[in-house]
Amino acid sequence: SFSGSSVAENSYYVNGFNVTNLYNNLSFGQVPYQAIDQLDVQTGGYGAQYGFSTGGVTSVNIKRGTNEWKGGVCWTTAPNWARKNPPTVYRSNGTTYRAYYKNSSDDNIYTAWLGGPLIKDKLFIFALGQFEKSTSSSYSSASTTSLSNNFTGASAVNSTTKSPYWVVKLD
Repeated sequence: SFSGSSVAENSYYVNGFNVTNLYNNLSFGQVPYQAIDQLDVQTGGYGAQYGFSTGGVTSVNIKRGTNEWKGGVCWTTAPNWARKNPPTVYRSNGTTYRAYYKNSSDDNIYTAWLGGPLIKDKLFIFALGQFEKSTSSSYSSASTTSLSNNFTGASAVNSTTKSPYWVVKLD
């Protein structure tokens, strides 16, 4: 929240277009970090073009192509080995109630972008592709009827999500 307003009183803009969910103002469109050229955060005293907001405004401009071809790649990872699990929770009799040491989570984000002239001095392109793959395994608590420290009553939930994201800007 900004300046004490609720999160529903904020607005989010990409290239001057309001990407705030106008139904409940609690969600918004997102732009990959590598696509951001400028970021402007205003917490008060902004113009009428941001009329739906009484809290704050976050405005993002996406990169644009130039007369010189430029590009890049990026890989961001949050591997399971670099994460810390919460401590094990024990019952009053010393048996395990909930353990997290078997849980795992890996997150990888691959990004590539390219920008340059389609027609020199007249038409430019910026394109970005981002692909995220997250995998996780979560184990429920040990059986509530179990009075031992094993996980025979625990069940696992495995999930994998893949999220592609594309940005193309023509100027």
